[in-house]
Amino acid sequence: MASNDVFLILNPVRTELADQFEAFVNDILGPAVAAHQPELSGKVRLWRATEPEPGAQAISIYAFVAQGVSSWEDLDLLPAFTEHFGADGAQRHLTDFNDFFVDHQTWMTAWTRAWTEEGGGDDVARQYGWQMQELPTYLDAHP
Repeated sequence: MASNDVFLILNPVRTELADQFEAFVNDILGPAVAAHQPELSGKVRLWRATEPEPGAQAISIYAFVAQGVSSWEDLDLLPAFTEHFGADGAQRHLTDFNDFFVDHQTWMTAWTRAWTEEGGGDDVARQYGWQMQELPTYLDAHP
């Protein structure tokens, strides 16, 4: 993989849990990764859509953007979490992490419904995007 390739990991987070998600990234994920995968410091950035998704589902989009990472395995949280929290703690925290997310089918259905209701018509699945803002994280302050 070329060194200028970028990994983009989209996270559809329940909007009512957005503050807790950001706290989790800074208080749980960040310290574990900084301690056990320090090579990721400065390479993984967190971005948040400036507005929740349209419609009644209340979904906020976050994106982890990783540059200078050679493979998906480098981004696996399980090894760092296991070393930092032990096997049971790692599983508990990974479950907590996954509980922030809306499943992709719900996410796409909500977006498609809102698009159609707003008159998007036949263009419904052709292109999709967000205005994003970068968020400071634990890894930024602890390289």
